[in-house]
Amino acid sequence: MTRTSTKPRRVLLPALLASLLPATAFGEVVLTLDDNHEYARYGQTLHAVVTLTNTGGTAATGIAVAAALSPAWDAGGADWVCFPGTSDVVCGAGGTGALADTVTLPPGARATWLLDLPVRGDAQETTATVTVSATGATPLADTNTLVLFKDGCDVAYGDGTQEWPGDVDEALAPSEPGS
Repeated sequence: MTRTSTKPRRVLLPALLASLLPATAFGEVVLTLDDNHEYARYGQTLHAVVTLTNTGGTAATGIAVAAALSPAWDAGGADWVCFPGTSDVVCGAGGTGALADTVTLPPGARATWLLDLPVRGDAQETTATVTVSATGATPLADTNTLVLFKDGCDVAYGDGTQEWPGDVDEALAPSEPGS
């Protein structure tokens, strides 16, 4: 006679593995990427903003942050700078070429990188893509369609290729009645 039980069986393997393996040093990190553009002109330099935030309750140490640039970018002309946000955040001051940095983030802290990415004037591609990755975070990509002109080119920056973030004072100014 075979007996079956309806009681749930305890699975000891996860608990055993957790006790044997070292705790992760990556915390819970969230990555964002934005260059505020859908289009770019050949020869234009775009400014992308990368932010890595530690949303976990433990420090995230030794997090590798890197960017991969498609051939449309002039990687040799690219540079980046890190803004640590607080004195407890550790990141490189900046560098040339594609982003390659290592960061330490206390719980709740973030680091922000500004990437200056020139589009090659002689690019053969029709899009320029930057892909950013960080240890423990989901990689992100941002793609811009390369244009010579686009509808709206008769209006200053109407083609969507204006510098980012644009005229902040103008964007924040209250509108005049009747305008």
